[in-house]
Amino acid sequence: MLPRACPCVVSSHNNTYWTGGNSNKHLFYFSPAEKVRAGYQTGLWYHVFSNTESGVPNPHGDLAVVSEKPVNSAGQEARLENLAGSLSLDPATAPASVSPPHSGSGVIKAPPLRELCSKYGIQFKKGLGQNLLLDDNINAIMVAAADLQPGDRVVEVGAGLGALTRRLAAAPVSVLAVEIDRAFMPCLEDQFGHLENVRLFRGDILNHDLGDLVREHLPGSGPLKMVSNLPYYITTPVLFHFLESPIPFSRLVVMVQLEVGERLAAGPGTAEYGALTIAANLYARVDMVRRVPASCFVPRPKVDSAIVRLRLREKPLYDDLHPRQIMRVVRAAFSRRRKTLRNALGALTEPRLDRAAITRWIESAGIEPECRPETLSLDEFAQLARTLTQMDREEGRHE
Repeated sequence: MLPRACPCVVSSHNNTYWTGGNSNKHLFYFSPAEKVRAGYQTGLWYHVFSNTESGVPNPHGDLAVVSEKPVNSAGQEARLENLAGSLSLDPATAPASVSPPHSGSGVIKAPPLRELCSKYGIQFKKGLGQNLLLDDNINAIMVAAADLQPGDRVVEVGAGLGALTRRLAAAPVSVLAVEIDRAFMPCLEDQFGHLENVRLFRGDILNHDLGDLVREHLPGSGPLKMVSNLPYYITTPVLFHFLESPIPFSRLVVMVQLEVGERLAAGPGTAEYGALTIAANLYARVDMVRRVPASCFVPRPKVDSAIVRLRLREKPLYDDLHPRQIMRVVRAAFSRRRKTLRNALGALTEPRLDRAAITRWIESAGIEPECRPETLSLDEFAQLARTLTQMDREEGRHE
């Protein structure tokens, strides 16, 4: 078991790493500078790779489109808005879709949200993307999607008031709960400071090496997982901080903005399919578990959210290619999304190719030059990268 939770070294907070935006031409993929400049808006479709672990049978098999029907009816949402406005989770007034925290199955029962905020003097900070989840059933779904097993080691980013932490702490796993805001730490300490399987860390996850954090706070050999309700403004940087980590995480389950979730899980030929989709799928199989209405949070955000599951690949998808080689092609292709592939790849600067050379390159990869970038599969982008790498070698160019 782990030592009891204790305060840790504080990292200075700098939230200048996120500029937002809706352009696919920004690449979040490789360097820290690139990661933190990216922002993505998405659309309507999403692609599910598996449904067997969500607890909800899918009659369409392993490949399906998930219903976009909200969790709550309009009447329930209205009542939930009133509930959020009062910052209360009183069992007598909670609507049917919002259950009071469970006290069974080892889950620690928490006081009402309003009581916690008053006791610890907590005020929500818009700049930190703090939207607290009211419906504890959603936390239960996230934990179920993580498929926690005895001995697992779990990182939670953005512990807040500890609602998801309570669910994680009740499982036979070791938990590292990371929180950037010092205002939440006394609340977390009082709830979890006595638990041997929970460690608390205050700091910005992006400013810390995951290997160092795991070695210090989650020693052992059990599988590593991340389960988090991520602030919108750092979703992509945090995801790729974990996906690209040299220490192997087996699964990430995250709450993200709905549009980002749809893009992460999109399939070829859809409006949402793009650089973010491909980059994530290079590392993991991605599916959407559940849509979560904005009314389930306080303060209420302007958009709905979604639970997304990423099951990381045990070995590289392509043994002969580094992800960087694929992403330079993807980045060029989606920088001119509305163009044909031949015209879009004219944006490639290293190497700079003329139109005739681009045509030869695409045809050598067995792809039609007049197709659109969003119709290509990940394998086809990999083949383009493979062919371009061969051209580089033949002509004496180096990456």
